[in-house]
Amino acid sequence: MSTSTSQTSVALTFDRKPLPFYVGALADTVVGAGLVAFAEALAPMILPDHATILGIAVSSVLRFLGLFLLVFALDTVVVARSSGALGRFRSWIVAANWATVASAVLVLGLWHGSLSLLGIAAVTAIALAVGVFASLQQRAI
Repeated sequence: MSTSTSQTSVALTFDRKPLPFYVGALADTVVGAGLVAFAEALAPMILPDHATILGIAVSSVLRFLGLFLLVFALDTVVVARSSGALGRFRSWIVAANWATVASAVLVLGLWHGSLSLLGIAAVTAIALAVGVFASLQQRAI
């Protein structure tokens, strides 16, 4: 096999393993940017009867969650692109996503009365989407 033939076959090979991680990171980026940009407007729609959570403005909590998601998305891409020691952290990304699903179920179970219908729908939709991403990511490991 010549050098040009081996380079061509390598270039045509596409590693699908990190794809679920990239899709999850894209979703985290979209949701995170939305939370950062629209926290003030979303806060009263999600928790209409509460201005604060543990003394912190709901909009500030949403903005923090958005920033966290943006950082998590970046971390997910770095880990998904890596092989070797750093690539082993893919299982941590999956575990964090499953923890998000569990947290959403906990929030719905304990505080559904405080959430608006939109808030319940948003938490449910996010939990379902993250659960799908976590399942696909788990299979890709």
